[in-house]
Amino acid sequence: MSFLKLLGAVVVTATSIGILLVDYNDINRSGKAGLVGAIVANLVILLDHYRNYRKAKLFKAEIEENAARITNWLVDNSPDFDQNGVSERSLARGAGMSTEQARNAIDRLESREAVVRDPVALTDPPQFLVRPGRNWASTRDKLVGSVDGRY
Repeated sequence: MSFLKLLGAVVVTATSIGILLVDYNDINRSGKAGLVGAIVANLVILLDHYRNYRKAKLFKAEIEENAARITNWLVDNSPDFDQNGVSERSLARGAGMSTEQARNAIDRLESREAVVRDPVALTDPPQFLVRPGRNWASTRDKLVGSVDGRY
């Protein structure tokens, strides 16, 4: 849900209210009823867009938090991770989250190139090993060098 979509719903609702207020005396009864109906419909749409916008913001914050937890776990288990990689399932268990939450967080870390996914050959359902990515060393160094020692 984008902020622009939310802003668009606000503008449409405000415009309808403005028309009703400015031209109140010039609009006949059925026109007023139609305009009030449009305003109510726009308000419902506006509230729905706002709810979706807030949900998306909270979901993004949760993904960032989970990515930080996974990064901390990977730093704590660095020798095994650096040499062999770690399965997504093991990573989820180790970081204390569901597999789906871990996948979303790994997607985020993968987009930063901190980790990469390597497919395990011929598995059904597909399974992946998470291995250090191109930016893992700098991510790890920032984390280890931070003041409180956490991401």
